[in-house]
Amino acid sequence: MKKQKIQMIILLVVLVLLIGGYFFLQSYNKKQEEKEDADKIQVAQIDADAIEAFSYQLNGETLSFTKIDGNWSYDQNTELHMDNDRITSMLANVTKVEADEEIDGVTDLSEYGLEDPANVITVTTADQTYTFTVGDHNATANCYYFMTDQQPDVVYTMTSGLCGSFQETADDLIKLESVVSDNSAETDDAAEAVTDEASDAE
Repeated sequence: MKKQKIQMIILLVVLVLLIGGYFFLQSYNKKQEEKEDADKIQVAQIDADAIEAFSYQLNGETLSFTKIDGNWSYDQNTELHMDNDRITSMLANVTKVEADEEIDGVTDLSEYGLEDPANVITVTTADQTYTFTVGDHNATANCYYFMTDQQPDVVYTMTSGLCGSFQETADDLIKLESVVSDNSAETDDAAEAVTDEASDAE
């Protein structure tokens, strides 16, 4: 009996230590996140609902989109039905642009891959146009270099977000339902053509 009580006490002590350790880690991680957020450099903040147009570069081409009557339209082919939700999700990366570090007084943009950029993202609202130029990805530091048209002599770094997004092709952003509808229409047309041919043969 005495031995069982000792085991029970040990188990309770271990349980208390585990619970205490859990809450300590939770508190520590929260403080670390708050510290990281406080250390972030605010580069730009854009109201998602105010964005009227945007563009970016992919595989040497510029893809541009315009919002018409609440729906996004692909400027290069306005007949395509775009997926508003996917585009909204992509634009979330520009609503609050934060940097980890700021490099002032930059004179040689080629050092950061910004002379021949990997991407140029332009976002237009009724009041302003924002341009974000994305340069190299530094694998050692695990960060991207980017700059804005507002401060052409300042280079920023970030680990993800804006710089790692805007990689979708126009096909990726087409609304799936419209693709299915188009395919169904083509199937119906083909079926009608076969029926007509069969009737003519009779």
